[in-house]
Amino acid sequence: MAFFCLSSLGKLAHQKTVVKVSIGLLLYGALIEVLQGLIGWRSGELVDWVADGIGILIGYFFIKRLIQKRSIVLKFLL
Repeated sequence: MAFFCLSSLGKLAHQKTVVKVSIGLLLYGALIEVLQGLIGWRSGELVDWVADGIGILIGYFFIKRLIQKRSIVLKFLL
C-alpha cells in the first residue's frame, strides 16, 4: 500500500519522469529489504520487494486512468 501511494504521488508530481521515479522506488524498496535482512529481528524477502513493484505498477496505472477520466470530463464540461 505504501508503494502504491508513493508511485501515485510520483506520477502526479513528475508525469514526464515516471520511469525514473519507478526505478527510484524499486531501489528504495530493495534498500529496505537489504537493511531488514541485516538486522536480527527482521528478514528481508524477495517476495516483499516484488510486492513493492506490484504496488508501484498499480499506483501508476490507477493515476494514469484517473487522469484520463478527468480529462474526458473536463473536455465534456468545456
